[in-house]
Amino acid sequence: MSKVIRFLVRANYPNLRILQFTFNNRLSQKSREKLTGYLPAEVECYTSGCTNPDLIKIRVEDLFFVCQENEKSACEHLDLIISSRNGDNHAVRELRSKCNCLLQEKYDHFLPISFYEDEYVVPSVSRKKYNEELISHKGKILLELSQEGYPVPDFCILTSHSYLLTREQREPFVKATVKNLENMTSQTLGSEKNPLVFALRCAMPQYIPGLMPTYLNVGVTRKSYRALQRIYGDDVAGKIYLNNLKTIYSVLFREKELPHHEILINDIQFFIERFYRLISEKDQQLLEDPYYQVLFLVDKVRKYYLRNQDLLYTFVRKGRAYPSLIMQRMVWTVRQNESYPGVLYSRHSRTGLGIQIESVRNIFGEEIMTGQTYAEDTEYFHCKEIKDTFPGVYHFHKLLAELEKKMQSPVTIEFAAETGCNSHFFAVLQVNDSAITGRAILLSAIDMCEKKVIGPKRVLELIQPYHLIQIFSDRIDNKSFKKLTFFCKGISILPRSAVSARVYFSANKAMEAKKKGEKVCICKENFIPSDTITMGEVDAIISLTPAAIHVVTACRGYGVPAFLDLEKFGIRIEKNKLYNADGLTINEGDWITISSKRMTIFIGRASFTPARFKKYLDGEIFELKPKEAKVFVNMSRAFKQYQALIKSLELKEILDINDLIKLIQADLRHEPTVATDFLNNWFDKNTDHYVEEIIKSQLGTHLDQHSLYKMLTLDRKIKFFKKITTVCISRNLKGFTAGSFMLGRFLCQKHPIEFWKRMEIHEIGFLLNESILFEKYLQVINDVGERRLNRARKRILDYGLDKIHLNIANAKIFVTLKLIF
Repeated sequence: MSKVIRFLVRANYPNLRILQFTFNNRLSQKSREKLTGYLPAEVECYTSGCTNPDLIKIRVEDLFFVCQENEKSACEHLDLIISSRNGDNHAVRELRSKCNCLLQEKYDHFLPISFYEDEYVVPSVSRKKYNEELISHKGKILLELSQEGYPVPDFCILTSHSYLLTREQREPFVKATVKNLENMTSQTLGSEKNPLVFALRCAMPQYIPGLMPTYLNVGVTRKSYRALQRIYGDDVAGKIYLNNLKTIYSVLFREKELPHHEILINDIQFFIERFYRLISEKDQQLLEDPYYQVLFLVDKVRKYYLRNQDLLYTFVRKGRAYPSLIMQRMVWTVRQNESYPGVLYSRHSRTGLGIQIESVRNIFGEEIMTGQTYAEDTEYFHCKEIKDTFPGVYHFHKLLAELEKKMQSPVTIEFAAETGCNSHFFAVLQVNDSAITGRAILLSAIDMCEKKVIGPKRVLELIQPYHLIQIFSDRIDNKSFKKLTFFCKGISILPRSAVSARVYFSANKAMEAKKKGEKVCICKENFIPSDTITMGEVDAIISLTPAAIHVVTACRGYGVPAFLDLEKFGIRIEKNKLYNADGLTINEGDWITISSKRMTIFIGRASFTPARFKKYLDGEIFELKPKEAKVFVNMSRAFKQYQALIKSLELKEILDINDLIKLIQADLRHEPTVATDFLNNWFDKNTDHYVEEIIKSQLGTHLDQHSLYKMLTLDRKIKFFKKITTVCISRNLKGFTAGSFMLGRFLCQKHPIEFWKRMEIHEIGFLLNESILFEKYLQVINDVGERRLNRARKRILDYGLDKIHLNIANAKIFVTLKLIF
């Protein structure tokens, strides 16, 4: 019989959850458990005398024998597997004995271990369900994926409840989190034989990409570095240790810049010694005590949160939220040149056709995520195309459809692929709904709907206003970026958006320019609610400060690109000029280009490729390239199906107020009569629900909610106010607690005499009070500024509202009320 002479393993990254799955199915008498995210490993075996390999699937326990440094022993185990499957009884018995002994050994090791779990610590082997507020958006998804058998590296979560503890109270839970991770991985923090090294990922209840810190290679010391050298070799261990030292240095000396140039292999030891010396001068214990290092970084995350509360509140919006910390076993993407981190899109992020990989070989993932390295782009339509170049992705590819079904969306997967000992392992680090272009989401959503993966309502949720604007707007020609000058980075609100416009620093100047037909970007230190009128008219928005809830609401509703928090990147406004840290200036009226994909603002005007799709839909005849013609045919068909879906939606299918806002303002914006009829019919069927949604309204949503209220008929406005007045009085709700002053906002428009005639005296008294409370709220916002909106909220709740000065404008609103007496 032919013998295996060489082989190649492709597998999902194993974790303790998969081992537990194997224990249950092999050693216990329980019914067989099923995991939707589990895939058996595949091995291509090359045998003597054969030119083509045999493909066999192997079990988890076989990986321990196959993925070892002794290649001869690995080949012998594969021979045993092949012989047993060919009916060799002796091989069957020997293989069963070997695997059962291994499983029993593992079982005996893990069975006595009880993992610590409570409201402060949640291990990835937990079978319980937790919400985002406790373990974060990222943590909840990772826990669910792990429970379903996906290849998520072992992790343990220090929950958001730990944030409110003192440092001394929190320390035991930090140690419990680390201990759980040690027990899962059979590694020990700081060990000189088998050291635990992990990533520390900070996450919030909401998905806020790129804002919270991630620290890789936590726990490395000089002693554990020597162990890593013995296990992985000098080059790999050097990269790991240097990354650890650079992380500590950047946190310890926050104001100092790290070198961004590539460090060559021959220079690694030099830089290790350099960073080691600089850190030792400040805090030697960080280099010697791994637990002290962990506690130090945990404490720094807390301080990062405190420094950035304003910006985080802009995205969180639903009151106070606290970070969770995910400690996750490192997957080495710097092992050999065939290891790689990356991002996998189930649908191409620009075209929606095919699948896309963004990756670079032999680096740490943070270098891609933070933009330090430009990722290489690979497109494929069939997994066979990437079998040799991305074997780990090739193996995982089978699960993409399952993930789309789970997430009810095209998905973006942050991954790490580790190579070693003839093996390729694929690990999932995060899965999210894809932030892709308008064209891509339109084609993807309609395709998924046709295949019954999602329903019409989900299509409505996936296709946002800015997607439609992107479809019908010009796009930047990539070649023009070479002519632009870098000015600064910023926090972008809309994904995949870009625009060139002239900068203006006041609403008056911006509107004057807009009347002349210019592309306009309004730039201010901060924005207040009254600015939302201007925001809806301009082409781009820039805020130097982080907290800009009204900016976020406006840009998402109108599809206007916006950048926040420029002051964090050294930008300032002086005398109607923007200055960056290097002294470059932008004058009022100058052209700038903002690109959310690059998270960058450039000086200069980009060249754009005309959006001809609208002309195509309108039936204009013009020359099309063959590929473009095919794209337009597909998009035209998808867009018509999308419009048909919108019009076929039943009122009962829309309960979420944000979906209703989007439908009215975006999908039906060109059909005002249809939109008005739809809204009023929806109100009739969901009046009580609408009242409750208004009561739950958050600061920053006034403009959207008011736009809906204005479309209600008079009878329905009266019905709404009578119902909500009764509810508020019975629950003692007013001002902030009654929809964040929303009722006063609604009363800002003049209502006819009939409106006030239909109100009872106690209802009129309540509504007048709401109007006054709203005016006081606006005064607080103007006094405190939106940058400190969270503090404004606290001030309102703690100290109440001051007196206001009434003016003629206030009085005019209630002239119709006066006329009924």
